[in-house]
Amino acid sequence: MDRLTAVRVFVEVADRGSLTQAAMVSRYLSAVEDWFDARLLHRTTRKVSLTDAGLAALPSCRQLLDIATEARHLAAARNREPAGVLRVTTAGSFADAQLTAALADFQRQH
Repeated sequence: MDRLTAVRVFVEVADRGSLTQAAMVSRYLSAVEDWFDARLLHRTTRKVSLTDAGLAALPSCRQLLDIATEARHLAAARNREPAGVLRVTTAGSFADAQLTAALADFQRQH
């Protein structure tokens, strides 16, 4: 089971204070509790609350999700290449004086 998804489910349940889509959520919560080797939530038919271990783990779980999101964004940003058609309309004298060198540099980079 995907541990990052399990952590995400734990954070969502802690934020909402209830279980939704119980079967799938319970599996993910069980997986994260197994991974942490601790019970993270007190579950009753009416509400969900954090255990001491859950209170201790929640900030680190939030940080883990933030780091995963940041890593994904950094990797995606490095992989982006300009795409599409670049059209420039300008006076010929400006193009000769300024734009030609800039466009040649852009073309070399991409």
